[in-house]
Amino acid sequence: MRRRKLLATGATIVLGSVAGCSGGDGEDSTTAEPEGQETSEPAEQSAGGEASFSVEPSATEIDWGDDYSVDVTVQAGDESVTQLMTALVYRAEGNSQWAGVLGGSEMVWNLDAGETATKTIETRPPSTGGLTIALMKMQTEEVADQWELSVQAPTASLDETISYYDGLDMTVGAEIHDSLEFELNYGGNMNDAETGTFPVSVRDGKWVKINIVAENTKQEGKVALPGKTEFGGIVGQGTQLKQNQPRALGEGVGQGTIYAIGDGPSDIDDARMEMHKGGTVQQDGYWYPPSELVAGAVEEGWIAYAVQEDLSDDSAIEIRLDRQGVDVRATWTNE
Repeated sequence: MRRRKLLATGATIVLGSVAGCSGGDGEDSTTAEPEGQETSEPAEQSAGGEASFSVEPSATEIDWGDDYSVDVTVQAGDESVTQLMTALVYRAEGNSQWAGVLGGSEMVWNLDAGETATKTIETRPPSTGGLTIALMKMQTEEVADQWELSVQAPTASLDETISYYDGLDMTVGAEIHDSLEFELNYGGNMNDAETGTFPVSVRDGKWVKINIVAENTKQEGKVALPGKTEFGGIVGQGTQLKQNQPRALGEGVGQGTIYAIGDGPSDIDDARMEMHKGGTVQQDGYWYPPSELVAGAVEEGWIAYAVQEDLSDDSAIEIRLDRQGVDVRATWTNE
C-alpha cells in the first residue's frame, strides 16, 4: 500500500528586512497583483483613512500535507491604496522573531478609497508543531493580524510512501533478522586479506534492517537524497537505532565483538565488515546513494542496525527520517 503524505522542503528565510523575501516550499514567489482580485463597491469605514484588514484561516489544526488557505480582506479607508504589499510570515512556537515568508503569500493591493478586496492564499506551512502566522505589511514590517496554527507531523505505516513537496517520494520498510549475510575480510591486512560472504548474527540480539526506496517524481530537475545518518528510530523497549549502526569502515566481527559469524571463520579475531570504502559500496544493496537523484529515477537500498535486544516480529518499530534542510521529521511505524 502506498499512502502519500506531502512534506515541504523550502529553506527558512530569516527576516532582517522582509520586503521582497519569500520562502516556505521552495517555489519561486514574485510580488505581483493577484490575478482575479475582486473588488466591491465602496464600503463604510469604521475609523479614519487607513486601510483595514481581516483574515479567515481555513483551519487551526491540520495534518501535514493537508490543504491550508487563508482569506485576506483589505478595505481601503478615506484614501486610495496604492502598491500596498502584504505577505504571510511565520515563526515556530517559542520563537520571538519571524522566521520567513510563506511561499505564494505575497500580494500587492491597489484599491480606490472605500473599496474592499478579498484574496484567498493557498500555501504550505514550512514545519510541524505550533506556528504563529501573521499578515504583515511588508513596506513597514507592521503586523496587521496574527493567529495560531498547529501542524501534526507526517506518519505512515511501514512500506507506505511519504511524498515531499520537492518531488521526492520515500518508502521505508523494516525487518527483524536473526542474521544477515555480509562480505567479510579476514586473515591478513587490508591489502592481502581473504574475503568471503558469511551469515553474521548479533550476540544476544537481532538485526533491524530498513529497506529504502526513493523516487524523483518530477519531470525535470534533481532532488537531494538523504544519507544513512539522516535515518534513525526506536525499536523494542526504546533502543535507539542510531547508536547501533555498524561503522562504515573496519567493523570488527567475530571473537571479542558483539557479532558472531556462522558457517565461517568464527575463530579468526581479525575478521572485518565494511559497508563502503573509497566511494564504493562494499555490501550488496547497502544504502550509499548519490547526493542527488535525476528526474524519474529510483534509488533503492538498505541499512542494518545491530540491536542487542531480543526482538520479535511483534516488537514496536519506529523509523525516523530527519532529512537535511527540512524542518519536518517523517516517521514510519508498525503500530
